[in-house]
Amino acid sequence: MLVEVAEEWFKEGSRLLVTIARKSTEVKKPEDATDLLKQIELFLKPGEEKQDERIRRISELALKIYGKDLAK
Repeated sequence: MLVEVAEEWFKEGSRLLVTIARKSTEVKKPEDATDLLKQIELFLKPGEEKQDERIRRISELALKIYGKDLAK
């Protein structure tokens, strides 16, 4: 389940980046660019720490399942 949630967060981020890239071609004023940056921040701030924790937990579980040979 952790892997699925982590993958979905990456997919959401990818969709957001595509949207931001498309909208960036329409930027006419500094405020437009600032709005795009805010959208990115709103996605990253709450999600990045959670994603880091999911990846750390997935790594721990993989080591438990597959042993220390996985770290090599």
